[in-house]
Amino acid sequence: MSTINRILCADAYTLASFDLVSAEMRDQSAYHIVFRKCEVPRGIEDIGVGKIVFHGLTRILRQLFETPLTAHEVDEARRFLATFHLGGKQFPADFAMWDQIVRLGYFPLRIYARRDGSTVNAGEPVVQVIGDPGFGELAGHFESKLLQVWAPSARATHLRRWLEYNENLVRETTDLVDAADIRGLAQTQLSDFGDRASSCSEESEVLGMAHLTCFHGTDTVAGAYAAWKASGGKATGSSVRALAHRVVQGHPEEIDSFKRLMKVAGPGGIGSYVADCYDYPHAVRELLVPMAREAALEGSTIVARPDSGDTLEAVRVVLDAARDAGLCRTNGKGLIEMTSLRYIYADHLDFARIRHDLNKALIAAGYSPPGCGIYGMGGMLRNNISRDAMGAVMKVCSVGASHRPVAKFAPGGKGSIPGLVAIRPNGSGDPTVFPADSSSNDFGALELLYDRGHFTRAFDEDADFATVRARVLRDYDTFIPSRQVLSPAVRATLEKLAAHHVRRVV
Repeated sequence: MSTINRILCADAYTLASFDLVSAEMRDQSAYHIVFRKCEVPRGIEDIGVGKIVFHGLTRILRQLFETPLTAHEVDEARRFLATFHLGGKQFPADFAMWDQIVRLGYFPLRIYARRDGSTVNAGEPVVQVIGDPGFGELAGHFESKLLQVWAPSARATHLRRWLEYNENLVRETTDLVDAADIRGLAQTQLSDFGDRASSCSEESEVLGMAHLTCFHGTDTVAGAYAAWKASGGKATGSSVRALAHRVVQGHPEEIDSFKRLMKVAGPGGIGSYVADCYDYPHAVRELLVPMAREAALEGSTIVARPDSGDTLEAVRVVLDAARDAGLCRTNGKGLIEMTSLRYIYADHLDFARIRHDLNKALIAAGYSPPGCGIYGMGGMLRNNISRDAMGAVMKVCSVGASHRPVAKFAPGGKGSIPGLVAIRPNGSGDPTVFPADSSSNDFGALELLYDRGHFTRAFDEDADFATVRARVLRDYDTFIPSRQVLSPAVRATLEKLAAHHVRRVV
């Protein structure tokens, strides 16, 4: 049985619309999900412009539709809604429809969508939901839940852009020339420290998995576990043994905790040593540098972790100490790289601080950032995403057995796209959204994922996280954003509808 009540997975006005809509709409309707825009945080605004990574729908579909609706859910919804109306009476819902769905044993919907991990345009439908005849209201019922795909899509989009930045950084500041080697090093440059910034365990899983579409390092174990399960046990996220402040403070002396970690990590191991509990410069120069000399003999790596103070100064303490101790080399670009003493910094970072306040300054000082350390990001990964920034909406596009096109006209870019559509990706920047014939069920790159109680082969393929991650990495590189996503035929339909409905200039 589902752990959620599917009848109650809706806004109140959606749940209670059944006796307000037209007979035509009640009989049949279809909806689009669109990301109208993609506003991104400072630091990645000039990278990957026009590219959005669509990610995370398969998890939502499984939660909603993996099991049939139960009589228990209908009864529970009745009892709850008896308490929900402001006026003290039963809050309305279409229980005749829900009882019929229980008898059917499946949700009479077809859900078409872009493949998980695809790179898409803003303003281009990524999901198309079509209800069976007699179930027009069901097609719009799961709007709130389906729209939650905005969050993993936003996180994956931000990180794919950040990966592009890091690939360029590796190319410009290291000796690596092979594309696979460049990407491999770039994928180590950001670790997810955001578990404690999430609002619940599910958010840690959803956003933690989205991080792993692009990067390897994570301390969000729930996300890595979810990705591991979803990829058949293949390697996904990874982390290293690390000291927490509480661990250091629990030892009589700071050096005792450092030595303990080095012993546990073993020869050839990597350990992260938080070093700012007491006297940070002393801990680096007098304790970690001698240990790094010893580690060099064993092929091990000491990673110093400052967690407070001035950002650039804290990192420079590690790099300057390592340089002065000879724990470094100069690459072919004339920049210094570390050997057995490196850094990880994660105190209140965002993309702009890493890019401009740290990496730019370190390069100017003669260091190669990818050759010296990595960064962790916690709360800012969570705080930098919002539905508003994606303009994520689900809007009705057609009604009735003939799928009569309908559209919303509103200022500020809040209009919608009329009619069933097919998405035809191209590599030329030409339009990608075209009118579709409902009788053909050919919606181009909007592929059928859920079909009246059954998940399709496309869904099963997208449920493999390794496949999704490969698509994120591959498709983004070759994607060319459309200059105008709507084809002339779709725009003509909009103009026709506007001529009928709009009485003023929009």
